[in-house]
Amino acid sequence: MGFYDNAIKTAQKLLKKFGRPIAFTYVEKGVFDPAAGSYSGNITTTHTVNGARFDYNAREIDGTTILMGDCRVYLEAKGYVPQVDDTCVIDGKTWRVQNPRPLSPAGSNVMFDLNLRG
Repeated sequence: MGFYDNAIKTAQKLLKKFGRPIAFTYVEKGVFDPAAGSYSGNITTTHTVNGARFDYNAREIDGTTILMGDCRVYLEAKGYVPQVDDTCVIDGKTWRVQNPRPLSPAGSNVMFDLNLRG
């Protein structure tokens, strides 16, 4: 890992202690059938990692990138790299990843800052 080993371990420890396991689901499209106009053989993958959910405050909601009702999740960087349109369920509500941002000084992912939309 390198120079940021301690930062990564600290982020993981804090997200485990103050967050909770969150399962993220990604659907990889299979083969496109032009006759049917659809994909078949989709593969669904689920990754469970620790994260902490927060509401945005009013001054963070810009009406473009962050909308009313969006939430922020800080997510550990542990074997899963979130992508736009991945989904998760938190407190019974399904959320879709809108803007995943790695917090990665010097190229080492310490954690991810996600904007989720329900």
